[in-house]
Amino acid sequence: MEITMFSETGAAWVAAAVAVGAFVLTILQTRIAKAAVDHAKEVHLDQMQPYVFADIRSAEHTKGLAMLVVCNEGPTVATYVHIKFSRPLVIERGPDDPPLGEWKIKSLPPGAQFVRPLGAMVTFLGSNGDSPVQVTVDAHGLYSNEKLETLTYELDLPQLKKTSAAGKTISHAAEALESMAKTLKAANPGQK
Repeated sequence: MEITMFSETGAAWVAAAVAVGAFVLTILQTRIAKAAVDHAKEVHLDQMQPYVFADIRSAEHTKGLAMLVVCNEGPTVATYVHIKFSRPLVIERGPDDPPLGEWKIKSLPPGAQFVRPLGAMVTFLGSNGDSPVQVTVDAHGLYSNEKLETLTYELDLPQLKKTSAAGKTISHAAEALESMAKTLKAANPGQK
C-alpha cells in the first residue's frame, strides 16, 4: 500500500501558495529597489547642489581689514544668492557708506568667493561687535533650478573681538624662496 502525502488537489494548493508568496516577494523587492533608486537620485541631486555660506573674517593679505566673504564650495553654480543679516552692519569705509543689511549676488561659480570690505577690523567690531548677528543665506541651484534649503546661523562677533589673525610675514617669503632655491639646486646639480 502506497501512502501519498498530498493529493493532487493539495499539491495544487501548495503550488498556488508558493506562487502567491513568490509574487508578493517580487512586489516587495520591486518596491525596495525603487526606493533605493529614488534615494540614489536624491543623493546625486544633493551632491550636485551649490553650497553657499557667508563669513566675516580678516583679509588674507591685510589682517587689519574686516571682510564679508561669500563662498560657494559646491560643484555647480549658485544663482540668485541673497545674504541677509538680522541687523544692518555698520560699514566704516567712507562717509557715505550705508549700513549693510543684505547682499544680492546674481551668480556665484563653484569654488568662487566674493569679498566685500567692511572697513578696519577694530572699527568694524567697535561698531558691530557687541552681539552676535544672524545670517540667512538663500540661493538657487543651477543644476536643479530650484531654491536651495535656507541656511540660518549666527556669526559670533563678540568672540571675533577675542581672536587674533596672524598673517604671513617677510620671513615666510624668505623661507619659501630658500626652499625653492634648494629644489632648483637639487634638480640641476651642475648649476650654481
